[in-house]
Amino acid sequence: MSVIRYHSSSSLTIGKPKLIFLQTCQGKAFDQGIQLRVQPTTRTEFDGVFLGYEMPVCADFLIMYATYEGYFAFRNNVMGSNWISILCQEVERHYSKKDILTILTCVNRRMAVEFISNNKVDKTKDGMKQVPYFKSSLTRTLVFGEK
Repeated sequence: MSVIRYHSSSSLTIGKPKLIFLQTCQGKAFDQGIQLRVQPTTRTEFDGVFLGYEMPVCADFLIMYATYEGYFAFRNNVMGSNWISILCQEVERHYSKKDILTILTCVNRRMAVEFISNNKVDKTKDGMKQVPYFKSSLTRTLVFGEK
């Protein structure tokens, strides 16, 4: 399996992961592709020669939503979003050791198990659960590496 270690100083976006954390609708556009040129990373008969191949425009995206489609996303007016807090904790804890999909699965597990809404004003929103979900078109394993 190919592993990419992302360095934020890189200015090119093709072939780089794009991580998006939000809640939004999805569209119905068609992916026509984009030409990508790469240099081989292993020594082969193509040494020093750029190989060209097509990559989908929508490749290397990871989108995480606070909750599953159709469900309410809770937040605390003072403390903010429990989902964002847990996301930040899990990234900080595991960024150099685990790949992003494993980290986000840990976020989902913690939210599913640990989170329960606490709303004494509106009883219809009290004692409820929330689970985030994510979509990925990453083409390689993403590990951030050391700071």
